[in-house]
Amino acid sequence: MKSRHLIDAHVHLNNYHEATRRPVRENIADLRSKMTECGIDHAVVISSYRIDPDRPSIEELNELIDIDDHLTLVEGLRWRSESRTDLFEMEERIRDGYVKGDQALPGV
Repeated sequence: MKSRHLIDAHVHLNNYHEATRRPVRENIADLRSKMTECGIDHAVVISSYRIDPDRPSIEELNELIDIDDHLTLVEGLRWRSESRTDLFEMEERIRDGYVKGDQALPGV
């Protein structure tokens, strides 16, 4: 019998609604709880290309997620804003295994 693995390939840990705003650490705990509840084995967490109090930076997500075999971190690129993604640092994060990929949105 084949083993079954469910993967959620697009997860954000951002706060989108002011009424339900909470610390990122709580969003991560909720994600892990929901994954267990729904039988999801793995989730791909995508950081936002924009950083603000409701959208954590890749560095913050990396620190909070740490090395978790059930979560993969993909970095949203910031390239059309005042604060751009440092591509050399992103390359280091990928090389060191903290970030597994990137996502760029055209026209942002």
